[in-house]
Amino acid sequence: MSDDPTQFLAQSRSYDSNPAFRFNDIGDEINGTILNEPRVIETDDLDGGRTPKLVLDIETNDGTYSLWLPRGKRITQAVADAVKDAGATNLEPGGTLRLKHTGLGEQPKAGFNPPKLFKAAYTTPTPVALDDF
Repeated sequence: MSDDPTQFLAQSRSYDSNPAFRFNDIGDEINGTILNEPRVIETDDLDGGRTPKLVLDIETNDGTYSLWLPRGKRITQAVADAVKDAGATNLEPGGTLRLKHTGLGEQPKAGFNPPKLFKAAYTTPTPVALDDF
C-alpha cells in the first residue's frame, strides 16, 4: 500500500452507500448506467491476503448498486470481453452494462462449488453534440 495520504484516505473510504449486487441464482441480471469512474479497491481474502477489485456503481430501474469485479474471475472476464466487443478500452460513466448469470460450469473437484458463468454487454456513452446545448 502507498504511503501517500490522499491515496490512503481514498482507499479507506466506506463504499457501503450502495448495496452490492449479488448473482445468487441463474438468471440474475444487472442492467443499468455506470454512474462514475470505476475504482479499484483492495479487500481482505479469507486466507489473509488482499485482492484488488474493480467497483462499479450502476443505476438500474430497481435502484443503485455496486458491482464488485475481482481480478481474474469469470465475471470480470465477461465484462472485459463486453468492453472489447463494444470497441472500447475501458468502462466509462454514462455507459451501460448488462451482466447476467447464465449458468454453472463444471465442478473443479469434489467439495468445490461449480463456477458461475456470465454473459455481458457494454454500450459506450452517447456523446453530447454541441448543438444540444
